[in-house]
Amino acid sequence: MTNNVGMNISELRRKAGLTQEQLGKAVGVSTQAVSRWECGGTPDITLLPAIADRLGVSIDRLFGRDNAHTDVMELAANYMVSLPQQDRAAWLCKLLWKCANRWVSIPFSDWDALDYLDDFLVQTPTETESHWARSELAFDDSMLLGSPNRQLHFFLVAEEPEEGYLPYLLSPAQYETLFRTLAAPHSVEVLFYLYQCRLKSYILPGTIAARLKLDVDAVRAILEQLHQARLVEVTDVEMESGMEKAYQARESVGIVPFFLFARWIQEKDAYFLAAQVRKTPIFRKDDSQYAADRQKSRPQGADPGHLPE
Repeated sequence: MTNNVGMNISELRRKAGLTQEQLGKAVGVSTQAVSRWECGGTPDITLLPAIADRLGVSIDRLFGRDNAHTDVMELAANYMVSLPQQDRAAWLCKLLWKCANRWVSIPFSDWDALDYLDDFLVQTPTETESHWARSELAFDDSMLLGSPNRQLHFFLVAEEPEEGYLPYLLSPAQYETLFRTLAAPHSVEVLFYLYQCRLKSYILPGTIAARLKLDVDAVRAILEQLHQARLVEVTDVEMESGMEKAYQARESVGIVPFFLFARWIQEKDAYFLAAQVRKTPIFRKDDSQYAADRQKSRPQGADPGHLPE
């Protein structure tokens, strides 16, 4: 890096993969203005913060001070908010994907060159059917699960607590209640329908039954079980025939990763990047302590078929 701000901007712009027009639009100047900077001119001092944010560097870096202290997280956050709202999630996922490539201390020098997959599904060499491509890094102190494809990219990074993951889970009885509810015929179909409806809209069982071509009494029973499992909300609606219960999906986007990871578990392996270097069990707590805690989590006389209030 030189002490010429314009030349430094030119070099950093190319490294960031931006055109002069793109950089100009990001900071509110013309393409010609950016060109003048890079030909030896100097931008207005008030533009330096916006230029640095868009290039993902510090203002010191614009002046060629490569050894200046840089708050990397602050720079990343500033750069992200300089992007259009619709581009932020994709950029953040790409950043995590880049970090994941460096995270694994295995001598594969070409990992840095890996990019997103073009297709959500890939065909494994030994199988005729296609599977979901995904990445999974598992260490003794953390894990990273991600989907590195252009159609749907997401990452979950979980640092493991000192006491392990198990103490933060529900009891087996509570999970059994939830999964038993979802396993009932048409339960997931009804739940998916509610999540397709307009937010904060309560739907009558008769409407759901008509849309899904199901028996209305069966739908009422399903909805009540989903409500007991805290998957849907209910309210009373006054109709000509009297009061009737209406239901809506809970306002929680957690349902999306829940079903995505359910697919993750069910589907055959098709890893794009995997590093299973974990030596300890996923649930590290000893069986005797886990059994004791499981008993504590279930009050005396409680019905294991219902989640606690």
